[in-house]
Amino acid sequence: MRHKWVAMLVTLGVTAACAAPLPQLASNAQSVQVASSRVKANTWTDEVMYFIVTDRFNNGDRSNDKDVEPNNEWGYHGGDIAGVIAKLDYLKAMGVTTVWLTPWIDNDDIPLNLSGGRKLWGFHGYWPKDNQAVDEHLGTMATARSFVQEAHKRGMKVMQDVVLNHTGYQHPWGKGHKDPQDPHYNWFNHMGDIKNWDDPFQSVHGDLAGLPDWNQDIPEVSNYLIDNANWWVKQTGVDGLRVDAIKHVDHAFWRKFTSGVKSQNPNLMLLGEVLHGDPNVVAGYMRDGFDSMFDFPLYYGITDVFARGQSARKLGSLLGQDGAYPDGSFLTPFIDNHDVPRFMSVAGNNGKERLKGALTLTLTVRGMPCIYYGTEAGLKGGGDPENRADMPWNNLDADLTAHIKRLTSLRKQFPALGNGKQLEMWQDDQVYAYSRQAASEEVFVVINTGDRPVTRKIQLRAESKLADGTRMTDQLGGQSIAVDGHSISVTLPARQQAILTVGTAARKR
Repeated sequence: MRHKWVAMLVTLGVTAACAAPLPQLASNAQSVQVASSRVKANTWTDEVMYFIVTDRFNNGDRSNDKDVEPNNEWGYHGGDIAGVIAKLDYLKAMGVTTVWLTPWIDNDDIPLNLSGGRKLWGFHGYWPKDNQAVDEHLGTMATARSFVQEAHKRGMKVMQDVVLNHTGYQHPWGKGHKDPQDPHYNWFNHMGDIKNWDDPFQSVHGDLAGLPDWNQDIPEVSNYLIDNANWWVKQTGVDGLRVDAIKHVDHAFWRKFTSGVKSQNPNLMLLGEVLHGDPNVVAGYMRDGFDSMFDFPLYYGITDVFARGQSARKLGSLLGQDGAYPDGSFLTPFIDNHDVPRFMSVAGNNGKERLKGALTLTLTVRGMPCIYYGTEAGLKGGGDPENRADMPWNNLDADLTAHIKRLTSLRKQFPALGNGKQLEMWQDDQVYAYSRQAASEEVFVVINTGDRPVTRKIQLRAESKLADGTRMTDQLGGQSIAVDGHSISVTLPARQQAILTVGTAARKR
């Protein structure tokens, strides 16, 4: 979750209406041991995740179109969980196996006033008001359960987005967080808004845009948040939790949280978000018990190399730091999301070809790849809210969609692309190449990130078992090459890639 819009906020629209108290969940008074269980990487690295800002995706139920303002980029546009259910077959056909939605928890109902008379609503889902209800703009608890069930019928998994750093402005316990007489006053931090985002203490104890900041050092708070997460898993049957803004909460809580959740749901996938470019910082949260982290360091590299035309050596440098992580093969690479500008808004000329190259890397590199909704349409958009535009169902890009389908199909045909060991084969300013090796399978990926055609003679790794004379076929371009002198010679046009597999013919698309 990003908060660059903070400076634009002026005042609360009106005084928040009093909400009913939340039900008190059973509290875990006993101390919790740090969990050693981690879901098996190969049960998730084979997945292809698709991320949806639910309100902007598809309107499947007109009866919940309360407050809809399609011309207000900060407002509700009518997308809902029923709309996602209606598009599950579309996602499955594209090769998506896991769906992650923005939080469906009940959010603030009163907008914030912005400059120029505009109103900012909680369409994004990150202003929790009622921790045990689905937002009425998105559906009901029954709708959420139906979504999970329908996804499971199609062999797809579901990630629920949860917010544990803060409450919304209208949360019944958070509204009094500045009043020392309020019974929940000590449940929140009181530093005020974060002013220095590089100060770790402020980052953890400060408010994000005035949102009441939970004090997880209080046992009642930490136990409540853990119990609530377990409650949602039990209610809906989701397969994993994507946890928002975790760098704004102390590591001690995350160790307790991951243990408390894993003790009830050992096979639950925990995916954390830390918007930071240093692998060592991101790795620290993985050591707290998160199974996976969004690979923001690689995201910055992908943007610099593919969109901005910087040296491809940056990819090698970043991937070479995988040893910093408890399990670098279990990261979640991505191209863009709701907190950063869309790739196509950063890329210059030949943007679509550059995007296809970035997709090839993201869907063949180690980890569980994540695709942001609208990528298949080549959507553009700078910062929030431009990067959260409506899904253009009448203007999808057939070429980009076909490229994504081809890549997801290859992941299914060649399991090494999902769970094989990754070994770098070549790097220079324009070309990056690597192999994915499983027990009985090797796949080579060669990417020309530059604007000139290239030919490279690439030495195979010592670990390769391919003998001289072995024929390999490019599953993207169709060229056939042979291993010679324990090396391969690959020619690629500008901004093109090759995925080389053993055999003399390309697999059916």
